[in-house]
Amino acid sequence: MSPKHPLDPDASMGAMVDEGQTQRVLGFIDRARADGGECVLGGTRAFPVANGCYIEPTIFKGRRREPHDCPRRNFRARARGDSV
Repeated sequence: MSPKHPLDPDASMGAMVDEGQTQRVLGFIDRARADGGECVLGGTRAFPVANGCYIEPTIFKGRRREPHDCPRRNFRARARGDSV
């Protein structure tokens, strides 16, 4: 998987909006770990050398979804016009 522009129809991975959004998502991931979730895939910044705002696709197991968890929005899909 390689990063591409989020509006590229062949993109399998797009960037976060900016550094602030990247830090916000990394905070959600940290909170999930602190709440006892086991990160089985990803969970870190991807391609940090590229100076971009990319986060690896992330999967957790072993915890319930709580109201404070990540928003359910999929910004890349909305930007491309896909249904969510």
